[in-house]
Amino acid sequence: MATTKIQIHHEQDISYDILYEIPVEKMNHAAGCTAVFNENSLVVYCISKGRRQRAFLFRTCSNGCDSIPGIYPAVILLTEASSREKVSRLLAVLKSLSHKNLDPSKLDDNFFIRLNTIIDNRIFRIRDALNLLKHKN
Repeated sequence: MATTKIQIHHEQDISYDILYEIPVEKMNHAAGCTAVFNENSLVVYCISKGRRQRAFLFRTCSNGCDSIPGIYPAVILLTEASSREKVSRLLAVLKSLSHKNLDPSKLDDNFFIRLNTIIDNRIFRIRDALNLLKHKN
């Protein structure tokens, strides 16, 4: 089974963290650690520099086409949150899905691609994001 390796480390001015999903393995090394995920895992990976944050929600796979710093091999990028507020919105949607007993990793990739538009809206409501579940395609 193919695996995806993700760097996790903290430096003085920049950090790389996993905000959603639990790795199957963690390997420690001098620069931090590397988290290992099985194929088809749904992961939120965050890069923080000072007060700026950028998060990537992606699905791990063996034939991805999107390269993200600190992740090997390429993955399928579903949603990108480019500010602290948008990262917070993304995590709020994932938390809300869990409260409704929905496993985000089982949802269709199209849901997350559409979610990107909702997260970027000036006015954000969880209800609008959850309404995307009603659309099949």
